[in-house]
Amino acid sequence: MNIPLITDNVYKFYAIFGLTLVSVSVLGAVQYHNSTNELVHNLAKSHDRLVKNIGDDASNLAEYGVVLARINVIKSDRKLANYFLGGVIGIGGLLSSYGFKKWQSEVQVVDDELKRLQVKQLKQLVGEGDGE
Repeated sequence: MNIPLITDNVYKFYAIFGLTLVSVSVLGAVQYHNSTNELVHNLAKSHDRLVKNIGDDASNLAEYGVVLARINVIKSDRKLANYFLGGVIGIGGLLSSYGFKKWQSEVQVVDDELKRLQVKQLKQLVGEGDGE
């Protein structure tokens, strides 16, 4: 079974797909870190407010514990997200490098030679052949 590719060869597909993985992962990392930074900032404000009023009410102590737990969860989630996105970026970089290398060294060489021969043949047909 042949699966149609969006390009004329598989190495170009690897290169483009690898670059897409890297780009999407970088954009995802930026978006994820921006959203978690905003959440941590809001939790830090709550934390500061609760520290000032910790002795006033027992419910403040419970809310303080919840805020600290949420901050710790965000920190561990961020670490996991960094590992995951770093892995995807690494895989995308390797895939792209492999695709570009194979494309340049195997496919492009044949394409260039084919084009050179086509130009030579057309020149001979027109009568402008230089005897190469």
